[in-house]
Amino acid sequence: MQDQKIFKIATITTIIGIIGLILTSGMVMPNELKIKQIDNSHIDEQVQITGHIESITKTKTKTTILKIADNTSTINVVIFNDANIKHLNQNTNVTITGKVAQYKGQPEIILEDMTNIKINS
Repeated sequence: MQDQKIFKIATITTIIGIIGLILTSGMVMPNELKIKQIDNSHIDEQVQITGHIESITKTKTKTTILKIADNTSTINVVIFNDANIKHLNQNTNVTITGKVAQYKGQPEIILEDMTNIKINS
């Protein structure tokens, strides 16, 4: 009898917790940082940066690398899928949300979804 009560309480608590996570997950915003603030302590974190595109490089493996600059520094933003970037040009002001990674000892941002890049007017 006591086990059934504990099981019911645990089940109800779990359901309430899951519903709470679902409701609040949309409210969690990534850290908005200046590029100079991004270092190895931010690896695997979602961050948001705003800057302009200094250069666009397409590799042989169809990876796109955007070099983004703000008034503090520059950082590479890597797009692994063969993304349609025709709407992006050099000097375009953008806001990017992505995950910080490290490549050859330097931080970079991995753009996981093209909807995470916004063109600013």
